[in-house]
Amino acid sequence: MKWIGVRGALYADPSCWFHPPGTWVETWGELVPEPFNAHDDHALAIDLNGSRLGYASARYAYYAHAMIATLNNTGARVLVPLQYRSDYDRRSKLLIASAFAALPTFPELNKLLPSDEEYVRLLDPLWESLDESVREQIARDGFHLTNDTLPHLIALRHRAPEAGLPSTVRLGAVPRGVERYLAEKRYERQRAEDARIRKRNETIVADFHDGWKQVDIARRQGVSPAVVSRALQKAGVDTRAPRIDPEQRRIRAEIVSLLEDGQSRHEISETLGVSARTITIAAQDAGVDLPSDAGVNDYSRRKMRDRLELCQQAVKLQSEGLTRAEIARRLEVSSDMAKLYLADGRFFTDPSANGDRLDAARHARATGMTTSQAGTNQERRAIRDANMLDLIGDTWR
Repeated sequence: MKWIGVRGALYADPSCWFHPPGTWVETWGELVPEPFNAHDDHALAIDLNGSRLGYASARYAYYAHAMIATLNNTGARVLVPLQYRSDYDRRSKLLIASAFAALPTFPELNKLLPSDEEYVRLLDPLWESLDESVREQIARDGFHLTNDTLPHLIALRHRAPEAGLPSTVRLGAVPRGVERYLAEKRYERQRAEDARIRKRNETIVADFHDGWKQVDIARRQGVSPAVVSRALQKAGVDTRAPRIDPEQRRIRAEIVSLLEDGQSRHEISETLGVSARTITIAAQDAGVDLPSDAGVNDYSRRKMRDRLELCQQAVKLQSEGLTRAEIARRLEVSSDMAKLYLADGRFFTDPSANGDRLDAARHARATGMTTSQAGTNQERRAIRDANMLDLIGDTWR
């Protein structure tokens, strides 16, 4: 605490306190905020026994006013040590008062107020009780209270009785802890908005790499083409580089899948309806060699297992009632590929149900036929079937 002279004490009426003139009296005074003071709405009065003795300095009052008001709003009185005396003035023939008060320092006052963490606990129930429209209005006001929004908090002050909210609409009496709470809400919303924009921009970049045009990306995201352009520039994407559209990308992926499964260019061309040149380009871009024999290695076995899983999944989806078109969408392949997966899946599940196909696989295995020796699509399929049945491991020969 720090002792200071009480401003304006000489205008008080000492007769209110009935103390002998000329003697110092040690007593207690009360700090009382005056938000409606005509000269200074931060005025901080000092009362003695309920009567106005004087005021704290304007500099002290400017910072302490809201703290004292907050404590008062929680039902607490702020009493300070006071030294008072009155002297007889012969000229005016009146008693003149003078006084000193020991005012608490700002750190001492802060210790009496809730911390920022406590304000979060105190104000969260009140904030959640506000109508969404009120919260949005506070957000539009930069997360600052106004004469329009403060009444809504006052109406719910019973939800945070220890927060020290004023009972009347006085912005100057709103605790600083409430202001800091709203500032954190502003930062929280900004962080959420930043995260949303970051995720949106990541999606924009991914769509662009998948072959979508900028105007189509803008339409999908509900933003302007300029927003898409800025997101790509910020990510360092070269928008001038040639790209493959999504449909071509899908076709190339299916070509690579069939190549890795051992199918020939002729078979792939018939299945997907693409040219041999398209197949060659897809193989070169993916670094996949065009198959020339039926040799099986660890890499091709992994690819065969992947294909077997897709075939089994297609059969399972069909058993659940899905149409071929629905299966194609679920597996993200064309309808022709879905048809191929279903036929293979049924055969791999029960080879004996398709005797002709099983006999062809047995013949290919018995003769040691290779892809280069195969003269028809049926013979090449028989070689692949034999390899797959070997992988499955059931006795089938």
